[in-house]
Amino acid sequence: MKSIVFLGDSITDCGRQRDNIKSLGTGYVNEIKQVLCNNSTIINKGIAGNKIADLYDRLQRDCIDLKPDIVSILIGINDAWHFVEQQYYDIEKEMARFQKIYIDMVTEIKNSGVQKIILLEPFVLPQQQQYLKWRIDLDKRIQIIRTIAKKYQCLFVSLDGVMNEAGINREYSTYCQDGVHPTQKGHKLIAEQFIKVFCNEKKN
Repeated sequence: MKSIVFLGDSITDCGRQRDNIKSLGTGYVNEIKQVLCNNSTIINKGIAGNKIADLYDRLQRDCIDLKPDIVSILIGINDAWHFVEQQYYDIEKEMARFQKIYIDMVTEIKNSGVQKIILLEPFVLPQQQQYLKWRIDLDKRIQIIRTIAKKYQCLFVSLDGVMNEAGINREYSTYCQDGVHPTQKGHKLIAEQFIKVFCNEKKN
């Protein structure tokens, strides 16, 4: 039986009870558990409001010390909106910082003996006008994550295009409450994309 630790922010957290390691919240992590059933031990270590530096600071305690076989990471949207809203913002400097922390995090996880790392890209849907300017920042972060996934041989789950396509074909509000936090249908869609990548890897 494989153990999977899910790292992330509020999208991963999704109301889990942090003092109960068996609590998965009501989001995509719980949806994945329903599909995998008893084939994997699932641990949700998402914390609402986390940026990449917060996640890195707790990496040892909330990931490496648990000795998982597989680690899933979804992070970046809080970094995007916090920095975009600043009055003075050096985007190139910030992207270099984000990339370095992400690479350090992936490297430490790999060096700990984890069998596989799964990187999920952050996303935003244009449900609020202010989110349109986030794209300049978020698109760069997404590209960094894609490059790291390729270079460090991590599995990669595309979400930004999938979530936006689903919203265009139906209604954005069907999949996201506010452009950032998924509805239950949105969480199901994230879980479907994860399972598709995860199960395809197991076949290969």
